[in-house]
Amino acid sequence: MTPEEIEKLSDMIASKVLDNLHFQFSNDPSMNVTLETTEFMHKDLDEFGNAKYTHVDESEIVQVEIQRLNNLLSRYVDNEEYEKALIIKRKIEIIQKRYKL
Repeated sequence: MTPEEIEKLSDMIASKVLDNLHFQFSNDPSMNVTLETTEFMHKDLDEFGNAKYTHVDESEIVQVEIQRLNNLLSRYVDNEEYEKALIIKRKIEIIQKRYKL
């Protein structure tokens, strides 16, 4: 297929999908949705609904992971699952040693 044919085919598919969605929404009374585009767009999503990624520093990721592991450690200790808690504690120590925290 040529690029022009592919483009024409994709337009036909998109049109058919949109027509089908419009038909389903218009015929289903439970689908009474009247949101404007700006109302359902999330600030962390682009116009296609894909997540926007920003640069995240490695130290931030490590801090979040240590916080998650500390929460898990507390949960295991509270539930008296000491073997699991020891594993988590060792993971925290390894991360802290590796990143000199």
